[in-house]
Amino acid sequence: MAKKNVGVHERLQSIGREFVDVCHYVILFLISVVVVWTAGKEFIYIVQKGSADLKDILMLFIYLELLAMIGIYFKTHRLPVQFLIFIAITAYHDIWWLMYRQFQTISIYGY
Repeated sequence: MAKKNVGVHERLQSIGREFVDVCHYVILFLISVVVVWTAGKEFIYIVQKGSADLKDILMLFIYLELLAMIGIYFKTHRLPVQFLIFIAITAYHDIWWLMYRQFQTISIYGY
């Protein structure tokens, strides 16, 4: 009788692992779609505006890095922490650079 319960337990564990894997891939795919959609909206905004500011270009690079991270996970089934660090550094750099440019503009005009 105990052996019969072990078989059911193993099947349920297997089903649970498959369910988690499927959910994982579906959510990663949805995140990829959202990133592509948002990058597309950003690109359309740049085209409609007629020019690209530095912040627009930097945002496109962040979207590119997010897509690269998701692509690497799909190919290797591993998510190295270094890619999260790269994205964080890039985002921090973008914010710092935009703040620096804003400060430079303010100090030039004396506001």
